[in-house]
Amino acid sequence: MESEPANARHWAVQRIFCESSGEGSLTVGYWEQLSVGEIAQCASSLMVILLHALKQATRMIRANLADNLKVPDQKIPAYAASRRIRYLDKNAEIGHQAQYETVVLGKVFLAYSRSDEAIANNQRAHRRVLHVVENLDRGAVENWLLRMLGHARKQKVEIDWTFYCTLEQPGAMDDKARALGAHVIHSPVPIGRKVAFVRTLRSELRRGEYDVLHCHHDIVSAVYLLTASGLPIQRRIVHVHNADEEVLTPSRWKQRLYREPMRQICLKMADRIVGISNQTLDTFLAGRRRTERDVVHYYGVEHTPFEKAKADRSGFRQGLGLAENARILLFAGRMVPEKNPLFAVDVLAEMHRLDPATVGIFVGAGSLEEAVRQRCAELGLDHFVRFLGWRNDVPEVMCVSDWFILPHPEHPVEGFGLAIVEAQLAGLRMLLSRGILDDPLLPTASFRRLALSDGPKVWANAAMEFLQIPARSRADALAALRESPFAMDTALSDLVSLHK
Repeated sequence: MESEPANARHWAVQRIFCESSGEGSLTVGYWEQLSVGEIAQCASSLMVILLHALKQATRMIRANLADNLKVPDQKIPAYAASRRIRYLDKNAEIGHQAQYETVVLGKVFLAYSRSDEAIANNQRAHRRVLHVVENLDRGAVENWLLRMLGHARKQKVEIDWTFYCTLEQPGAMDDKARALGAHVIHSPVPIGRKVAFVRTLRSELRRGEYDVLHCHHDIVSAVYLLTASGLPIQRRIVHVHNADEEVLTPSRWKQRLYREPMRQICLKMADRIVGISNQTLDTFLAGRRRTERDVVHYYGVEHTPFEKAKADRSGFRQGLGLAENARILLFAGRMVPEKNPLFAVDVLAEMHRLDPATVGIFVGAGSLEEAVRQRCAELGLDHFVRFLGWRNDVPEVMCVSDWFILPHPEHPVEGFGLAIVEAQLAGLRMLLSRGILDDPLLPTASFRRLALSDGPKVWANAAMEFLQIPARSRADALAALRESPFAMDTALSDLVSLHK
């Protein structure tokens, strides 16, 4: 194509929408004469963005331009088409972006002229990230994020994070996050008040001028993506942490009704789908083939506490009023149905029957705590069980225990299992259900994977046979961790890369 001035016929377009704001001006129109390839060539110096895509696509359809939203020979939605061309034409780095940008949807285009202030904002040295989480309390996701934030500060990696908590009440780790330089915002309204929640989140997205929206609520992330539609956010991430595909409604039929549409919203509106394990990612994709957009990102695990942990077996037992020769079965985590702590009690009862020196330690809390205590009483284990609640010295507790148990339900499976990696660093023998997959297992792992249908007696016998095998070395496990994707430096680098 010959080089032509900007006012040549190729740029003589039909304008169907125009809007201006402090960010810049947006024009929506369409070419009658140009193909997608010609538009891309003519606009090769322009940076492609995704701006107002869903909103304007709706306007175009209403203007009887639906045919123009189809890319020739590509049976994909207009939204996906814009993504496709965006990657083809993205030839400028942050800080060197053109002032004029376009999104091409077949013959329909969005032309965006950026204000000087907007250009200056995009020249920030690091990206401004908004993490949408429940709240900064005891959840595994939030603990992992703060662990990565702390490691970034230690390694002097500049990151600009804000946590948008969907729960109004303060979290136990709010102050810790702020001390690490993050901002913490609590939604003033619960997510159940849908319109008000969306309005306040959208207001914050506008105010904060975030570069990245990182959603951590699996399928429910569709709500946040819809809230952000039309805003100039450069990266939208859905991070899948569980395989249960939970939808926030107690109604079974509503869950079935909403699940697939919300999945579709996530798949179409996110430019990164991230799973914490292979199974978690594939479950979310629901049989779809992975693309370059879909990645597995493992949690980073801090090894230092396990290197420094003192294995004072005698002192720990004495402090809890246990016999010095007591053998400890450890359950560490939330006492909730998806962790199946009641089955752990039944296994403990059988183990204690086989060896009266066996005792149980429960670290954590949750909705089933009272039920667990009651089951212990029914089985006569009151004097052989200790409930420690949430602890800051879990590595020390692990290092003085003998077994670690996680009888997770087999359907759906555990998303990842951070405690499983930690148990390996403590050199523990692990009793795992078939609801635990291979992702968190290091080459040095010492474990038995059993079916829940085998029953507590089979689990107890396996545990006792396990004692005949020497425990794995903590040093070997720590060495294996450093070579794994769970190593903190590797995990931090990969996490930061997701935001680019």
